Formats: sequence, C-alpha cells, structure tokens
Amino acid sequence: MFSMKVRWVKIFSSKDEMLQALGKRSSMEIRANGKDLVMLREEDQVYLIQNKCPHQGLSLKDAKCENGMVICPFHQYRFSLENGRGHGLYLERYPVEYRENGVFAGFEYFSIF
Repeated sequence: MFSMKVRWVKIFSSKDEMLQALGKRSSMEIRANGKDLVMLREEDQVYLIQNKCPHQGLSLKDAKCENGMVICPFHQYRFSLENGRGHGLYLERYPVEYRENGVFAGFEYFSIF
C-alpha cells in the first residue's frame, strides 16, 4: 500500500544558469524543498547533498570532492557520492536531473497511493 515516490523541484531554469551560479567554485549552498543543501561539482558531474555533516552536524558548504567522495572540511570525514556511506554514518544525497525546462532535484517521500 505504501510506496516511495520522488517529488522533483526546479532549482535552476537551465544547466547554463546553474553552471554560471557555481562559477569556478566546486561547491555552493542552495535551499530547495525546505532543505539546506550543498551543490558539489567534481569534473563534469554535479551532486546535491544535505548541508550538515552526519558526524557533528557542521556545514558542508566548503566540502570538496575527490575520487567520488565528499570530504568534510572540518574533520576530513569522507562520504561516498554514490551511496552516502562513510565512517559508519550516512550522508543524504539528492538526484539532479537536467530537463528542457530546467534543472531539478529529486526528494523522496512515502505515499499511501
């Protein structure tokens, strides 16, 4: 009866707008769907994660990406960008989808329908 669904929320009007907002930075803070998030760039790939390190709850706004891992700027804890796991903890990640009408972030929720 219950099922997992994804709500897609527009975060930029286009990929170009997103890349312009990021500029030369590898990370930036954004707010979407009532959540504080960090957008990270590693080469040509963009990731969206929670803006709170699961270790001590500190901001990840200055986090870096390296070899598929996001690195907390405070204690150097590393979390996989593929599955969010690291150091026995879990980092929330959100899918990013490019569409003709913008860039969207996906937020999972439970539905009874």
